[in-house]
Amino acid sequence: MSQKDQTNKEFLNIEKKALKEISLEIIQSNLQKFLKQMHQKRREELEKRYPAPIL
Repeated sequence: MSQKDQTNKEFLNIEKKALKEISLEIIQSNLQKFLKQMHQKRREELEKRYPAPIL
Protein backbone atom coordinates (compact mmCIF):
# COMPACT_ATOMS: atom_id res chain seq x y z
CA MET A 1 0.00 0.00 0.00
CA SER A 2 1.39 3.39 -0.93
CA GLN A 3 1.88 6.21 1.56
CA LYS A 4 -0.96 8.14 -0.13
CA ASP A 5 -3.32 5.16 0.15
CA GLN A 6 -2.39 4.71 3.81
CA THR A 7 -3.02 8.41 4.50
CA ASN A 8 -6.38 8.25 2.72
CA LYS A 9 -7.36 5.17 4.71
CA GLU A 10 -6.39 6.83 7.99
CA PHE A 11 -8.34 9.95 7.05
CA LEU A 12 -11.41 7.90 6.19
CA ASN A 13 -11.16 6.09 9.54
CA ILE A 14 -10.93 9.40 11.39
CA GLU A 15 -13.88 10.75 9.40
CA LYS A 16 -15.98 7.65 10.16
CA LYS A 17 -15.18 7.93 13.86
CA ALA A 18 -16.14 11.61 13.89
CA LEU A 19 -19.43 10.87 12.11
CA LYS A 20 -20.24 8.14 14.65
CA GLU A 21 -19.55 10.53 17.52
CA ILE A 22 -21.72 13.22 15.95
CA SER A 23 -24.48 10.68 15.35
CA LEU A 24 -24.32 9.55 18.97
CA GLU A 25 -24.51 13.16 20.15
CA ILE A 26 -27.59 13.73 17.97
CA ILE A 27 -29.23 10.55 19.26
CA GLN A 28 -28.46 11.54 22.85
CA SER A 29 -29.87 15.02 22.31
CA ASN A 30 -33.04 13.65 20.72
CA LEU A 31 -33.47 11.14 23.54
CA GLN A 32 -33.07 13.85 26.17
CA LYS A 33 -35.68 16.00 24.40
CA PHE A 34 -38.06 13.06 24.18
CA LEU A 35 -37.61 12.22 27.87
CA LYS A 36 -38.20 15.83 28.90
CA GLN A 37 -41.39 15.92 26.81
CA MET A 38 -42.61 12.64 28.30
CA HIS A 39 -41.81 13.86 31.81
CA GLN A 40 -43.69 17.12 31.22
CA LYS A 41 -46.66 15.28 29.76
CA ARG A 42 -46.75 12.89 32.71
CA ARG A 43 -46.57 15.77 35.19
CA GLU A 44 -49.45 17.52 33.43
CA GLU A 45 -51.52 14.33 33.51
CA LEU A 46 -50.84 13.85 37.21
CA GLU A 47 -51.65 17.50 37.97
CA LYS A 48 -55.01 17.10 36.20
CA ARG A 49 -55.75 13.87 38.03
CA TYR A 50 -54.60 15.12 41.43
CA PRO A 51 -55.03 18.89 41.58
CA ALA A 52 -53.22 20.71 44.35
CA PRO A 53 -55.49 21.78 47.21
CA ILE A 54 -56.26 25.48 47.49
CA LEU A 55 -54.82 26.88 50.71
